[in-house]
Amino acid sequence: MTMTRFRSRLRSDQRGVAAIEFAIVAPVLVVLLLSVVTYFTAARDDHQAKRAAFTVSDLITRQTSVDTAFLTLARQILIHTSPTSASEPALRVTSVSRPVDAMTVDWSYATPPFAAMTSVAVPAARLPAIAVGESLIVVETDAAYAPAFPIAGLVLPRLQNLTSARPRLVGRIARTN
Repeated sequence: MTMTRFRSRLRSDQRGVAAIEFAIVAPVLVVLLLSVVTYFTAARDDHQAKRAAFTVSDLITRQTSVDTAFLTLARQILIHTSPTSASEPALRVTSVSRPVDAMTVDWSYATPPFAAMTSVAVPAARLPAIAVGESLIVVETDAAYAPAFPIAGLVLPRLQNLTSARPRLVGRIARTN
């Protein structure tokens, strides 16, 4: 067998081509699949963290007064309704009112790393406008997020939420100790 014949037979042989193509394409497809799973899991967990914050906000706005034991219970509800892929969430609940021109803080409850709010540090654009004499409950949550597949570019480092709602039964929710 001459060398030229051997080369032409080798070039025309198609056995194993599919395996080589699969070896080239498979890693790209696996990374793409894991990226899609990570992205949609992060979106789902972010949505679940927002729902947990809204649940706590809704629970508090249905009260006429709250105490530390009730707010601790609200935090436990937040922990149980938050995504399992996130760390234990921190919570800050603040009652904000507008007696005259500027908003003031009536009371604030916080768990680390949050500190109790003493002045309205939330940008006004993130809060709804309230009339003079009205109040607002502001609920902030924060949790570290750990994606199942930490692929570069698709990492959501924190699940941070801010929600606000008006008290439902009274003009201002009182805090008792």
